[in-house]
Amino acid sequence: MKVLIDTNITLDILLEREPFHQDAEKLFEAIDSGQIFGCVTATTLTDIFYIARKHTRSLELAREAVSSILATMIICPVNRTVLESAFASGLTDFEDAVQIYMVIAQNLDAIVTRDATGFLQHFDFKPATKEGGRVKPCSGFYFSICSTFDRNSL
Repeated sequence: MKVLIDTNITLDILLEREPFHQDAEKLFEAIDSGQIFGCVTATTLTDIFYIARKHTRSLELAREAVSSILATMIICPVNRTVLESAFASGLTDFEDAVQIYMVIAQNLDAIVTRDATGFLQHFDFKPATKEGGRVKPCSGFYFSICSTFDRNSL
């Protein structure tokens, strides 16, 4: 299973943000063991660098954060087609739209995020959660199963 790891999840592990760090750690263990393939958008790396540098006030730690992502994740391109599709979609959160259209372009299986309302407001699909889920290697996240999109309506 190939999944997009939302930026907030990546930051949880890198910046050890509580109370989310432990769940993020489990997710990255599943990625490291090959149980799932973790993907991030190319644009996520610039966000990670900026936020990590701002949060830690350290160029070295920000570079380590990006290096860690490069070593463990599949980096998915954000090209003109993805950007134009996201822009034309009319979705109010452009960043979410870019991630959604990159997932579609790359034919990924799911989006892993804590921002359930952010992604779920855009489409009529159901998240899998620790309460009722179909996919749950980590209990604290929402897994939006992309195969339930009507990809033709996008």
